[in-house]
Amino acid sequence: MWRYETTKTELSMRLHWDYTNLAATYDARADYDSKLIKNIVKLHRVNSEDEILDLGAGTGKLTKELIACGLKVIASEPNEAMRSKGKENVTSTRCRWISSAAESVDVPKNSIASAWFGSSFNVVDHNVTLNEFRRYSRLDGWLTCLWNHRDLEDPVQKSVESIFMEEIPSYSYGSRRQDPTELLMQSRLFRNVEKYSSNFQVTMDRNSYIDAWKSHGTLLRQSRDGAHFDYIIQKIEKLLSEYEKLTIPYTTRLWTAQRVES
Repeated sequence: MWRYETTKTELSMRLHWDYTNLAATYDARADYDSKLIKNIVKLHRVNSEDEILDLGAGTGKLTKELIACGLKVIASEPNEAMRSKGKENVTSTRCRWISSAAESVDVPKNSIASAWFGSSFNVVDHNVTLNEFRRYSRLDGWLTCLWNHRDLEDPVQKSVESIFMEEIPSYSYGSRRQDPTELLMQSRLFRNVEKYSSNFQVTMDRNSYIDAWKSHGTLLRQSRDGAHFDYIIQKIEKLLSEYEKLTIPYTTRLWTAQRVES
């Protein structure tokens, strides 16, 4: 039996990913690059009536992109606050919402053509999640995980980074900026993993940019407490007080793999 080893810190963080208090501002975060998602959907060649699973669907950011590609989506989100916002944002009849964690999904065996993790693969138990994928996916089914990454060479981003690096010297981006290829291949579910990326820019007003940071679970989790997190946000607000709008460079990074019989 294969097993991906995790550190105690990673496991502790994973068990405490609660977005209840962050859901209100989560929509301020940048959307994924829609062109890249459309290209991946074409690559998968799934039928419009096949069921696609969006795991950790949150407020529906990835869900709406998949629906726009003509897919039939099951949006799985265990957090009630996030799921409630998602239902408000995505009302298409091509989508149904369920309350399931990625480790135990309320769908039948061998029923899913493609499973997607939008900024969520880093917050699950990888061993259990991949074994669960083995159960519900078709033998030719796809697994895709993706994240939006800020361009850390951008001057504004560098200035913001300096604030929480000063406040949290041990700050870590965690697995959301790591390549999951080796992890996926260890499962022996896939023959190969393909990597794609796309650069884009988002222009937003200053308040929206600040709100996006208020929804940043990784920063909150590594702050000493809620008061410390609020203090960091206040420092970012002060830093950007002279800005009315900001143009933020992002990269959507995506990994996708097709299951082989195992």
